[in-house]
Amino acid sequence: MPRRDAYSDRQPDPLDAVDTTAAHSARVWNYWLGGKDNFAPDRIAGDRLMEIFEGLELVEPGLVSCTRWRPAPDDPQANVDVPQFCAVARKP
Repeated sequence: MPRRDAYSDRQPDPLDAVDTTAAHSARVWNYWLGGKDNFAPDRIAGDRLMEIFEGLELVEPGLVSCTRWRPAPDDPQANVDVPQFCAVARKP
C-alpha cells in the first residue's frame, strides 16, 4: 500500500493562481480607488491609462467598466463588471 504524504490532503492555495507579473483590471481599479490589493504592474497600467486623459475632462459617467456605460434600464448585465474600461472625455 503506498504511503500517503501528510500534505496530499491539502487544498491548493488560490493565491498560487494569481499572476502578479501582469496587470489585472480589478487590481487596477483597486489602485485607482486607493486600495492596497494591487501590484507594480497594476499601478503602472493604471498610471499609463490615466495619462491618456491628462488635460481632458471626463464626461459622465467617467471611466467605468464597459457594462456600466449607459446601460439600458432592463439590462441584466448592467451591474456586472467586465475587464474592459470605457470613457469619453472632452478638451476643456
